[in-house]
Amino acid sequence: VNMAGTVFKNIDQATKQKLQLTGGVQITTLKAGPWKKAGIQQGFIITAIGKEIVDNVDQLTSILQRREGGVLIEGVYPNGEKIYYGVDLGS
Repeated sequence: VNMAGTVFKNIDQATKQKLQLTGGVQITTLKAGPWKKAGIQQGFIITAIGKEIVDNVDQLTSILQRREGGVLIEGVYPNGEKIYYGVDLGS
C-alpha cells in the first residue's frame, strides 16, 4: 500500500518470530512527507497507531482513514529497538 510516497507491507512470519510480534506493518519505501518528517526511517515496523493495534496493511489503512491531525505511532526496528513517533497526518 502506497500513502503519500510511503509504501507499507505486512511483515513475514520470520520477522514476527524474531521480534516476538503477532503482526505489524513495515515501511519499505519512505519519501518526503509526514512519516519522514516525524523522523521515522525505512524498515520501521508499525505495531500500533494511537493505541490501536496494527496487525496488517488493511488495519493500517482503516485506522489512518479515520484519523487526522497528530497520532502516536508505536513500533520497532528490525534490530529490536522499540520506539514511538508523533506523526502529523494533517486534516
